[in-house]
Amino acid sequence: MIYQQLIGKYRSIRKKKILGGLSGHKKNYAFLGVGEHSMANLYPILHHLNIPLKYIYSRTRIHAAQMASTFPGTIATDNLDQIMQDHSVDALFVCLQPDDHHTITSQALRAGKNIFVEKPPCRSSMELEELISLAKDGFCQPGLQRRTSMITRLLNQYKLIDECISYRYTFHCGLYPDGDVYTELFIHPVDYLLFLFGNYQSANIQTSRNGNGITCQIQLVHESGVHGQVELSTDFSWQNLHETIEINTRSKTVAAIYPGSLSSSEKSALFGMPLEKINPRPKVVKTYLDPLALSTTAQNNSLFLQGFASAIMA
Repeated sequence: MIYQQLIGKYRSIRKKKILGGLSGHKKNYAFLGVGEHSMANLYPILHHLNIPLKYIYSRTRIHAAQMASTFPGTIATDNLDQIMQDHSVDALFVCLQPDDHHTITSQALRAGKNIFVEKPPCRSSMELEELISLAKDGFCQPGLQRRTSMITRLLNQYKLIDECISYRYTFHCGLYPDGDVYTELFIHPVDYLLFLFGNYQSANIQTSRNGNGITCQIQLVHESGVHGQVELSTDFSWQNLHETIEINTRSKTVAAIYPGSLSSSEKSALFGMPLEKINPRPKVVKTYLDPLALSTTAQNNSLFLQGFASAIMA
């Protein structure tokens, strides 16, 4: 009886916390863009978090109207100035054509808006410096969600990359005729590695082409002394998207498959001798994230695991 009461109390607290979060937004937001990426990855998160949108913008107004119909009370518009001049709008989600991101993001920052902008936020270092300068008095976050993924949180929580010596990172996908493969696709793994291991000291890059496929093989030495071997390629298949990282630290090895698998195993040595060869024992693997063991909750949904939700909530 006591256990049932405790369980009931716990469930009641959880329910109140969830319901409280649904109505806790006090700011007005606008979303710019109604494209495939935003419809698949960003709008579902806004629905789940119950984030109020005052406007949805698209150059094609009917597209804005169709998306706005799923957000009660939202205004559909093809007039960007209407949003920029509305002082009640505190922040914008920007997910348009990549070539438009810098112009619109800089315009929004000058108008005093806070920004979440999908990658790439710009096309050059000069444009990036301008955005950094404009964002000093505001907030501008690029959509680089691996930084906020479940794997990243667990790596930090359990200090799995402390005393890292080296790593091997593989990113394999299919052809990318949509745009610039470097600033729109490879930006994710490159940013993620610099986020995890710090700025690089030196880089040796070799690029090869096989028809329309591009493969970059990179050897990195980070300022922290960490060495990395990286392969980024569009010469594989989207049906078998493959993104893995193997991390070698002084005391353990860590393996992750983005977005839903993370494990580690301890090294065993004594005076430079491998104990696993001297006295073989069953391998002990610590599993922090297992796709086969994930329950069907929102937090275990792929959009949460990949980091989209955390990136937006930030």
